[in-house]
Amino acid sequence: TWSSAISEGLGLPRWANHLAFEARDLDDLAARRKRWLDHGHDVHEVDHVWCTSIYATDPNGILVEFCTTTRAFSDEDAADALRVLQDPSPELEAPPRPRVYRASEFARS
Repeated sequence: TWSSAISEGLGLPRWANHLAFEARDLDDLAARRKRWLDHGHDVHEVDHVWCTSIYATDPNGILVEFCTTTRAFSDEDAADALRVLQDPSPELEAPPRPRVYRASEFARS
């Protein structure tokens, strides 16, 4: 009954703990997405506004991420982050909507 998945093995959601790696740029991210799809893994891509990430689950049930920064942080970003950290009830933004690439659909195209 033991699971090697670093989150689910502890009774946590899969996203709670994951392995994250840097991609050099959007072209590198696209190449990594293609490699995962070529090897039969579904991929979720999320534009976080300041970075773009792709996610897949490895054969052990561990969530893996590649991420590339798409814009530098400004002084305004830093001030906004501090404001949110100090607010006891900050207004939450809507979560980003992932773009899903299905390996089965990719293989057909």
